[in-house]
Amino acid sequence: MILRKYVEKIQVASNRKILQSLSGTCRDAYECALSAGATEYILRVLLWMRHHGDLTDEQFVASCENSVYVTDLEALMEKFQVYERPVCAAKMYSYPAAFLGACFGDIAGSAYEGDLMLAQKNIRYENCITQDSTPTDDTILSCATAAVLGHMNSYRKFIENRLPRISDFSRNGTYPFAQNPFTDGYRKAVHTSYPHPGFGGSFYRWATSGEKKPYGSAGNGAAMRASPIAEIYENQKEIICLSAMSADATHNHYEGIKGAVIAAMMIWMAYRGYDKEQIFQYMLGHYRDDQNVLPSVQRFKKFDMQELRQKFGYPLSAFTVPAAAVCFYKSASYEDAITNVLSFGGDTDTIGAVTGGIAGAYYGVPESAQTVVMKLNTDATFLEAYKILERCRKGMPGK
Repeated sequence: MILRKYVEKIQVASNRKILQSLSGTCRDAYECALSAGATEYILRVLLWMRHHGDLTDEQFVASCENSVYVTDLEALMEKFQVYERPVCAAKMYSYPAAFLGACFGDIAGSAYEGDLMLAQKNIRYENCITQDSTPTDDTILSCATAAVLGHMNSYRKFIENRLPRISDFSRNGTYPFAQNPFTDGYRKAVHTSYPHPGFGGSFYRWATSGEKKPYGSAGNGAAMRASPIAEIYENQKEIICLSAMSADATHNHYEGIKGAVIAAMMIWMAYRGYDKEQIFQYMLGHYRDDQNVLPSVQRFKKFDMQELRQKFGYPLSAFTVPAAAVCFYKSASYEDAITNVLSFGGDTDTIGAVTGGIAGAYYGVPESAQTVVMKLNTDATFLEAYKILERCRKGMPGK
């Protein structure tokens, strides 16, 4: 470990020296790409290619601009895998508990989104559903995720590892998931019969523009729609890869991808028999020292409910995913987890969806919550998604 850190320090110093030797235009392009969410590994490769003359200044600048569209899957798999073993038996459900749990969390939070006084209102699971409660984009796009997965014969044919040909995307405009099946799936989702979908502005403009390129969001929109991935796939490498693919369609910022991967992996852990402490520590390991994308007032120090209740639920993935993990960790039941979500204001529907997905997989979803979800979701896309996921889960222990 000490040797590895020493080598990393040498690499950082060497990269800095190379960067300082480049033109101002190249340095600016590098810094812009880094702040836009490009991975340091990819930028390091580009630096060395420019240093050795494999790229001109013009190609280096173009490569930096396009590097935000490149996802290093191998690095993601190495970084986000769980290496410890579960301590409990795997969960067995005949229904898609994470998906239903996420849908109820969305509905439960929908009537309170943006309420600055929510902490004083004592809203609980038992009294959270009102006439204003409704499925929103969290549910709609989760259904879209399930539909894409249900019609995907093999996701592997869509994967293009760009790293061996990293200079290509500076010249021909190709991207790591140029044929990403989630792109069309999410775009079609805006044509919905749901009365109050509440799509984010950036997502809606992207979906209706016909643009193939993702829009670089670090928001929580990719994390909120990831629950179906952990319903269908058993191998964690597949879950990491597919979560990245689903995020890359829109939220190709590193934080957007990271949020989707960790949300799906926490559900996978809940299904596979990991206890709450293990799930919570997994989240902490990835967020405790990595909150730079958040405004200073929104960053976590204690990662507990008391701290959450002093904040406003921020719509960035770097806030939503840790907040959901805290709401789950400080619960004794699915109902408790939802009550925790409703004890502070902000983006309650999305925090509810992510929390509900984890808690649903861990505790199961109460019949009362299932009834609400089925009653309010009569759209054909929901019924199709439910059938796909129910078919995958039935009789499959702890998948």
